[in-house]
Amino acid sequence: MLKKIKNFFKPETFPCIVWDGKIIRYLTLSQKQIDEMVLKALELANINHKKDELVYNLSGGEKQRCAIARAIVNNPEIILCDEPTANLDYDNSLIFIESLKLLKSLNKTIVVATHDPIFDNLDFVDEIINIKN
Repeated sequence: MLKKIKNFFKPETFPCIVWDGKIIRYLTLSQKQIDEMVLKALELANINHKKDELVYNLSGGEKQRCAIARAIVNNPEIILCDEPTANLDYDNSLIFIESLKLLKSLNKTIVVATHDPIFDNLDFVDEIINIKN
């Protein structure tokens, strides 16, 4: 059993397809493919210029953009964003919105919870739900 656990956590076999709690197929990616995916995600989140920086040297907004890149690189079908622009300046908020627009064009489902008025009247939003107490 211990050997199976060790093999499961090897970087080349970690990406996998799980069905009903069971791994049915490992997705193997080369280091080059992983590097390309990460660089694309960093560019999309406008944080590529900080790719070699230590986390404690990043500002709150830069950490937020790293979190966005991390979410993008996993290529999820559903993206949940809780106050995604809270630590971003206006220009990076616009870049983030353009990233969402691109992800939506790739048929991703995106849910955003925000108070930021920058999200009002976006042309690619399907539905807005206002919550009041």
